[in-house]
This record gives sequence, C-alpha cells and structure tokens, in this order.
Amino acid sequence: MEGMFDLEMALSMTTMEENYIQTKLFEAKTLNQNQLSEMPMVEAVGDCIICMEDFEPGVGGKKVPCGHVFHSSCIAQWLSDHNSCPLCRSTVLTAT
Repeated sequence: MEGMFDLEMALSMTTMEENYIQTKLFEAKTLNQNQLSEMPMVEAVGDCIICMEDFEPGVGGKKVPCGHVFHSSCIAQWLSDHNSCPLCRSTVLTAT
C-alpha cells in the first residue's frame, strides 16, 4: 500500500534516509507555477469546496485537469500544500 506511514520504520531511520525522504517530498512539491496560471478560468455556480463560499457572478474560478472548479486563490493555496484535487484527489500538477 503505497503512501502508508510506518511509525516503526520512521523511528528507526538514519539521518541520511530522513534527508533523502525530505528531499523527495520537497521535489514532489516543487511544482511548475506556470501550470497553475495556465489552468482555465471558467464560469462557476454554487460554492467553492475549499472555502465553502459562493462563486461571484462573472468572476468564475480555476478549472483543474479533473474538471472541478475552485476560486483561484483557494486552489493556489491548496496546491501549495497538496498536489491533488481537494474533491476527488486526482493529481493536479506535475513536478518540474
């Protein structure tokens, strides 16, 4: 099961292993910022699942590759910590 956390393994890691893992995590989060700016702005109705606030008429939101739409600022903040859609968890941006 990929992505599972093993506490016993983590407690027994060497500093070199910890550094390697931290480097890989950092690389995974180093996302191409142009990809975010290239996501299309589309008309949106309803509310943004991140902030739970309605989309303003005429403003729209950013459409991520899976098709879900969020406020631009909300999805930018979300993607600074995650690389997945907050709704369906599909990969949004690719590492550079």
